[in-house]
This record gives sequence, C-alpha cells and structure tokens, in this order.
Amino acid sequence: MTDRNARPERITRGLIASSFIDSMGNGLFLAGSVLYLTRVVDLSNAQVTFGLTVAGLIGFLTTVPVSMIGDRIGAGRLLVILQFWRLAGFVGYAFVGGFAQFMVVVAFIALGDRVAQPVLQTVVGEAVGDERRVRTMAWIRSTRNAGLTAGALLTSLAVTADTPWSYRAVILGDAATFLASGLLLWGLRLPGGRAAKDGRTKGKTEGQTDGRTKGRTDGSTKGRTDGQTDVGSAKGPAPRLRPWTLLRSLAGNAATSS
Repeated sequence: MTDRNARPERITRGLIASSFIDSMGNGLFLAGSVLYLTRVVDLSNAQVTFGLTVAGLIGFLTTVPVSMIGDRIGAGRLLVILQFWRLAGFVGYAFVGGFAQFMVVVAFIALGDRVAQPVLQTVVGEAVGDERRVRTMAWIRSTRNAGLTAGALLTSLAVTADTPWSYRAVILGDAATFLASGLLLWGLRLPGGRAAKDGRTKGKTEGQTDGRTKGRTDGSTKGRTDGQTDVGSAKGPAPRLRPWTLLRSLAGNAATSS
C-alpha cells in the first residue's frame, strides 16, 4: 500500500516542479520577447503583432489534432515531446534574422505550445486520480504564478544590460527551462503510451470475451429453463402452438367425446 501511494505523490511533486520551471521560462519570454524582437531583430510593432496573432490562430486550430496524438502514444509521452519541441523552437527563436524567419519559428512553436496545458491536465488526471486532481491542479496554478513572477524579475537584468546578447539570453533561458522540465518529466515515467494502450486493448478484449461467454451461458441456461418450464410447470408461459398442432388436438378431443 505504501509503494502504491508513494508513486502518485512522487509524480505530483514532479509535475509541480516541472510546472514551476516551465512557467519561469514563460515569465522570461513574456517580459522580454517584444524587446528582443524590436531591438535585436528590428521588427516593427505591427509585424510582431501580426506574427503573434497568426501563431495564436495556428495554436487554436491544431490543439485538437495534436491532442489526438496523445490518444495513440499516451498523454505523458506527448507532454515530454512537447517540452522538447518548444526547446527546439525557442533556440531557433533566439537567432531569427528577419520577419520571414520569425513567422516560421512562431508557427513551429505554436504547434506545441497551446496544447501543452490541456495535455498537462490529462496527465495529472491519469497520474494522481480524480480524488487528487483538483488539489494537484491548484498547486500547479499557484506555482505557475510564482514562476511567472520569478521569470519577469530575471528579465529585468537583461533590460538593465540592454545588449543584443542579454536579450538573446532571455530567449535561451526560456529554452533552457523547457529542457529542464522535459528531462524532469521524462524521469518521472508518466503513465500512458504503449503500456496504457495495451492495457485498454486487453481490457476491451477481456470485456468482449466475458460478454460473449456470459451471453452464451445466459442464453443456454434460459433456453433450458424455459423448456423445462413449458413442459413441467403450470406457472410457466403458455406454449406456442402451431395451427396444425391445434387442429390435431381438437380432432382428438372430438373423437374421445364421441
């Protein structure tokens, strides 16, 4: 019993720590990305707004298709992949050289960014169960707020330095948080993936087998019981007589009477 309870507690602590690291990177990015794009990449405010709007639309449209991948490989495995996906995206973000590259990079990041939160909620439900899910998500939200604040404070150091590499360091710092978060999640060995799929398949197969066996058993038993009841029990349902059987019976009764 102790070992069974220890694993959900360990996963809960790991998910909370991973969310704090992730959100600290988000705080870095939110506080410093616009300054990086306008001062280092030399994009206009209109270009930045357009690119982020397109990225948001891509993220919205791809949330369901990407989350469906989790149904095949497991939500836990998908969450780890999304962390490394965003790691690669933000490394590229730190070295964009113009508007076209900026659009490509933000579209790449958007594919794995917006869906990450719903996938995390699914992972929490699978890992800790429904009873602990609400409490765990409350802890995650609290630590995310703290992480965002910590990230924003760190960005102030880059703003004070005000050099191209100080702003790039903000973006690379965000990428580093995805690396740390992904490695932490990978080490937790979250439930899901092939084992979960095999378990669902096994359960479905066993359920179908049990259902067919039960159906045959119930049908056979019911058939024997109904037959015995029709023949030997006055309390059973009236027998269904065919027309010629009924005529033969009436003829026999008439002959007996005469």
